[in-house]
Amino acid sequence: MDNAVFVTWERHRRTRSLSNAFSIRLAEMITKRKGILRYIILTFRTVNFLIKSRPTLVFCQNPSVVLSFLCVILKPIFRYNLIVDRHSSFRFETRNHQGFTVRIFHAISDYTIRKADLTIVTNLVLAKFIKICGGRPFVLPDPLPIFDQSPKEGDYFVFISSMGLDENLHEVLSAFRAMPNEKLYVTGNYEAAVLKGDISLCDLPDNIELTGFVPESDYVDLISRSKSLIVYTSNEYTITCGAYEAVAICKPMILSNTSTISKFFSGGAVYVSGDVESFMSAVREVRSNEEKLKNDVGEFKSYYIEFWRRLADDFEVEVRALNFNKKA
Repeated sequence: MDNAVFVTWERHRRTRSLSNAFSIRLAEMITKRKGILRYIILTFRTVNFLIKSRPTLVFCQNPSVVLSFLCVILKPIFRYNLIVDRHSSFRFETRNHQGFTVRIFHAISDYTIRKADLTIVTNLVLAKFIKICGGRPFVLPDPLPIFDQSPKEGDYFVFISSMGLDENLHEVLSAFRAMPNEKLYVTGNYEAAVLKGDISLCDLPDNIELTGFVPESDYVDLISRSKSLIVYTSNEYTITCGAYEAVAICKPMILSNTSTISKFFSGGAVYVSGDVESFMSAVREVRSNEEKLKNDVGEFKSYYIEFWRRLADDFEVEVRALNFNKKA
């Protein structure tokens, strides 16, 4: 894609995977600053980058909704086509709330949907919502990440977590408290969860270890040696990045039994309802059916690689048509 850039204010494996898959120049703009100062700094960097690169096609990641709004505002000034990768950043659970901040978020979100030339989503339900909002959707789930390391034999489970409220962290921890012979590593920023009171470090048993943020090479090594990856969300219409990672390294998965997840990841997974007993039962099932689950996830990986390649070809056709129509 000639003179295309992918701008993001967040570190997402999805962003890197998509930019690599389509050979798009990636501009990751990250700052340790917080609050309004963060937005001022990143807005300045984004404008400066666009002035220097003068792209004809801009991809931007949402989140951040502020970034997508900025790219919409700048679109007529720099005269580029804009494609927004929304993934699952919609906050449907707050759509009918009356709070000022929430209403502002959804007003900006809907505006960016209408004004973007194309909005990438991961499933057909979200595509229908984009159309209702007056936008133009394209369904393109994540490509499988490419890891340098091959799967290795380990005897522990990894819960891939962002410490979000939708991840049933307490239920997962309670399940492994009740299974002291099963080792669990939990990824994610546990320091923030401790400060909020979501986790108490003093009562964690010896079989549960919080990793915090680790270098990517250490993270890949951790999951490649695992027995199984646990990735949970109670949110519908969401496809979790950790599940793609499990498929990429051919590891059995313990996933949420949402309609979206169970239909999408059709091989190599044990589905849970989110309560303590369901997590315990899933761990036992992984233990007893490990070889079958490995074979199933391997077959799903082969299918998915070809499936995604066909979608990617269709996406490139869509983008070329978008640019042609604009020039015409």
